Amino acid sequence: MQPDINEITTPTNSAPPLSEQLVHSAHLHLLNRSNLMSEFKQARGLELATIQQFQLGYYAHLPLLGGADGWTIPVRDRDGNLIAMRTRSRKGTGGNRYRPWAQGMKPAPFYALRDDTTSRIPRAVVVCFGEYDAIMLWQQGYSAIGVPGISIMREAWLAEISQQFDVVYVLPDNQWSEIEAAARLVTVANQQWQTVSDEAGNLHRPPDGGPRWRLVCWPHQVVEGDEPSDHSALYRAVLPAQFGPQVLLWVTHFGEKSDATDWFISGHSASDFDTLLRDADNESYAERVRYLQGVKNEAEATPKEAGKVSERPSYLSPKGRWLYPIAELAQRPPLQWLVDGELMEGTLACLIGSPGVGKSFLALDYAMRVVQGGPVVYLAAERAQSFPSRITAWLQHHGGSADNLFICPHPLNLLNPGEVAEFAAEFKCYNPRLLVVDTLARCMVGADENSAQAMGLAIHHLRELQEATRTAVLVVHHLNKSGRAERGSGALRGAADTIILVRKNEYEDLIISCDKQADAVEFATRYASKVAVADSCVIVTKGEGSSKATEQPLLPSPRTQKRTDYRRQLLRALADEEVRNEGLTIKSLALVTNVPEGSIYRLINQMYDADVVEKQPAGIYTITLKGMLELGEPPTSEEQN
Repeated sequence: MQPDINEITTPTNSAPPLSEQLVHSAHLHLLNRSNLMSEFKQARGLELATIQQFQLGYYAHLPLLGGADGWTIPVRDRDGNLIAMRTRSRKGTGGNRYRPWAQGMKPAPFYALRDDTTSRIPRAVVVCFGEYDAIMLWQQGYSAIGVPGISIMREAWLAEISQQFDVVYVLPDNQWSEIEAAARLVTVANQQWQTVSDEAGNLHRPPDGGPRWRLVCWPHQVVEGDEPSDHSALYRAVLPAQFGPQVLLWVTHFGEKSDATDWFISGHSASDFDTLLRDADNESYAERVRYLQGVKNEAEATPKEAGKVSERPSYLSPKGRWLYPIAELAQRPPLQWLVDGELMEGTLACLIGSPGVGKSFLALDYAMRVVQGGPVVYLAAERAQSFPSRITAWLQHHGGSADNLFICPHPLNLLNPGEVAEFAAEFKCYNPRLLVVDTLARCMVGADENSAQAMGLAIHHLRELQEATRTAVLVVHHLNKSGRAERGSGALRGAADTIILVRKNEYEDLIISCDKQADAVEFATRYASKVAVADSCVIVTKGEGSSKATEQPLLPSPRTQKRTDYRRQLLRALADEEVRNEGLTIKSLALVTNVPEGSIYRLINQMYDADVVEKQPAGIYTITLKGMLELGEPPTSEEQN
């Protein structure tokens, strides 16, 4: 007979015996209390199916928690046998403490394993510190083992884990003491269990030939500075004397003491976590931790012992933070294309065009293409309310997902260091591949765009965001009145690695061209159109396959149609056989066409830029071969030659 739910909430001086009935009753108590379920799911980020899978529960007046109410976590061995239960006090009823169910209950690893067919990384497991983190990782698609703490790790546990998996990822909380202890654990485990066979005699070894045990760390940097004052540093160590009076900092881009549960609750995806695991494959984290340990030990050594300094690691410069040998720079991983030929990671790119040309639609197209491979932050400083419909249209036309797209629906003042720092603290947590700033003008309100000082400060803050995460930055900006260059100070062009120019031709096609590409060959000009999909539009490159989505080309506006008619009138006048060779002035064109003289001035400049007319001395214009082809009239044999 199962104990009654009310019975298990009655205060007692000792815990009832652990049993499957007790686990089931505590689980039902949680499921049947909607307020508890809501609180638990919000705090832990767990889905109902996950809660049911692990029979998580609730119990009131837990003896080993001083009578506090708390959550229960049954612990089972690999065969599913109940061997222990852990409890954690409910917030507001006894602090935030972990305790075993009963006095004398021995600690045991918590298994949250998947079949190789359902695991994101077959034959691999993530070892973390805490049952809830293991459960969260299981929910995200990983096999995980939670241990109560690294200080109570048993050699038998390490041997058992080594016999079961090819690769073991060790994931400490974002706390230096745990990172340091985890690095020691990885080192010892690789020394003893780099090659091991299971009970059937099958040899386990990593498929990539790397270490079997690997240290995973949250986004961070190892940097040097003159003052140990960085508030985000988890660890500081004074460098040895021969390296100069510097302070070595382990600077985190994730909340201190945060863990896997915090990572996923804050909006990160399994794809983001895959990136952390890939970074751990090269053992760089363990190398960095070991070096910091050596620095710490050396700082405490006697002067005689201080001469026995290990070599400085490759990711730090030999004598400071300014000069680097070319061999070290060559070892850094090359920058990768985010959008082939057009947008590269870790660079500053500008997308410039006239108002209404479709810059924001094109910027969103870039963002959505990049977001299929990782997080993107879009700073929608204007018309943010239109983005849901734009994103829906893009997904309907192209497919894919927008799960890793994060929108900032208001401007960021790039001239305010405090506001930028506040934004950066949240921005770095997502480790985005791309940041889109749409538009630059809305993020510099009140500043003089022509001022090199103001523009330089904005660029400096963008570079700070970029360098912290190796992200690319795409700035959306306007053309100047002449339509030949970006508006404002030339400091932006000088700092940009890539400049993408978008214009419209007389047929409303978008002409997307490269105006600058610092580290690669300029990409070929492409033509695109704005296509109506659902309640919005998408940018479709000419020649791309049509989508199954309902779509219709946009009809030109009456104003655009009038400009097209005027342009054809001017071309016909210049193509007339009587004046084709001599040409016409603007006043003459006004006399022989129905085009207002003011419109002719504007159109003739556009036609000159498009190479459909040539300007002769005395203000005379003649039609070119390209102009004849646009008009649809065959050129004479003389013109062909």
